[in-house]
Amino acid sequence: LEIVTLPDPRLRLHAIEVREVTDELRDLARLMLKTMWAAPGIGLAANQVGRRESLIVIDPPRRHGSEAYVMFNPEITDRRGEMRWAQESCLSAPGRSCRVPRHEMVTVRYMTGLGTLRQVEAAGDLADVIQHECDHLAGVLITARRRLGGV
Repeated sequence: LEIVTLPDPRLRLHAIEVREVTDELRDLARLMLKTMWAAPGIGLAANQVGRRESLIVIDPPRRHGSEAYVMFNPEITDRRGEMRWAQESCLSAPGRSCRVPRHEMVTVRYMTGLGTLRQVEAAGDLADVIQHECDHLAGVLITARRRLGGV
């Protein structure tokens, strides 16, 4: 897939809820993972490949061989811990990197590729990536988050 980059207006669009996980959407998730790994990156949202579905894929470092996350309709239900500044880059903003404020821990509820609901509590790198990719689904990029100074 082709990664959409700034200043493409599709990056500022809000994602559309996935009502049913279909074979087509599972294929999209697989292609997004391949695209993310080839880039290389650790997270990718559907709007970064020109799609509107509420879908993110994540494979953060130091996961010790665990499978990557495929999250349909991810929703951060809890943010806790101290706010800290994370240095982030983005596949849709090549060559740019900035410090953005992130919560230390989050809880995210989502639908799996099998259509089942799941919840994950995340801290550290995984929490940062989840917040970053969920921002994408809301049409918010790291360049805007830095200016906003918070979540």
